[in-house]
Amino acid sequence: MKKIVFAGIVGGTILWVWGFISWVVLPLHLSAMRPIPNETEIVGSLGRSLPEKGVYVFPMMPRESANMPAAEQEAAMAAYMAKYQSGPTGMIFFDPAGKDPFMVNQMISGLLIFMLSAAIVAWLLSRSTAAGESFLSRVVYCGMIGTLFAVGCYLSDWNWMGYSFDWTRALMFDSIVAWLLAGIGISAIIKQKAA
Repeated sequence: MKKIVFAGIVGGTILWVWGFISWVVLPLHLSAMRPIPNETEIVGSLGRSLPEKGVYVFPMMPRESANMPAAEQEAAMAAYMAKYQSGPTGMIFFDPAGKDPFMVNQMISGLLIFMLSAAIVAWLLSRSTAAGESFLSRVVYCGMIGTLFAVGCYLSDWNWMGYSFDWTRALMFDSIVAWLLAGIGISAIIKQKAA
């Protein structure tokens, strides 16, 4: 158990450092983020229109109600389909409160989340046959978990949520590289003699 905790600390720290490099030092994600034209006007309108922190979807699928006649439900769904097909469509992740641009609290909680994630991967590695294989095999094992995240989360979000492919591609690349690098630290700690 001590090795798993230690591997979680080491792997999580590597994930955090790579995250800083990929987001702050390298231009990996910058090409996928675009400024909002007329930002002051649009953000002001959002602040006046959206009541609280949350995820807002447009157009929003109508919700069925037992009290709504079938004809009204069909009309609402037809209107939704027309809006969805003609566009625009999207999601807004909205928080009306300001934040510290240096994100100290998020940096600390991010490090802890990375450490927990790395400890889970270290535990999975310790329970797998890869733990008795070569150092490279153990690193690849961790990298494949990053690939699983990349495909299962980011590519899935591209498909279902309509995220742009340049955003998705950057996140996928980031995830795979991060877990290969974390795998170096985790694999140096989690190993066992082949049976």
